[in-house]
Amino acid sequence: MEAKVLEELLAVLKGGVALSPQSLALVAVGVLVTSGVGAYLAEKLKGVATKEDIADITRKVEEVRDSFSARGAAREQQYRLQLAAIDKRLEVHQEAYGRWRRLLFAVHRPDVGNVVAENQTWFDSNRLYLSREAANAFSAAQGAAWIHSDLLGARDPGVQENWEKIETCGDKIADSVGLPPIGRIEALEPRAQPE
Repeated sequence: MEAKVLEELLAVLKGGVALSPQSLALVAVGVLVTSGVGAYLAEKLKGVATKEDIADITRKVEEVRDSFSARGAAREQQYRLQLAAIDKRLEVHQEAYGRWRRLLFAVHRPDVGNVVAENQTWFDSNRLYLSREAANAFSAAQGAAWIHSDLLGARDPGVQENWEKIETCGDKIADSVGLPPIGRIEALEPRAQPE
């Protein structure tokens, strides 16, 4: 920028304007100072703009970090809740399996109604710990056991389907727990190397 201003000043001087050496020196100093101040101000403004850009970028990075942090905290809380309930859920599924076995053996006995009533009381207190599939199977087995002797007595064609609801309940409870078979666990463990 300074070179361009100097060229224009020289062109004006060549055009016939007469200046004393002091005036010429003063104009030259003025031009240099003015152009230097302009360059300085331009650099300063670039610096201010850069600082503002950096501040804006930093703010956006912080917003993203905060967002991820909040999501991570929510996931961690959900995970802790699941871990806290896992022992209870396994216990309740095991108890459901045991109650299903008692129901299975009581189907053809006169006290099947008492077993169904006891199971229902238990179910009402533990339903939230059972998986949806286990709860549905348990409930269906309860209803099927309650009416099974009536279906047999009436030689109802639906007696086999009714029995299957009772019989398959145990597998559905066991499957819903999702434990890997023992053979699979052993396959995942590193084997000891022979010495």
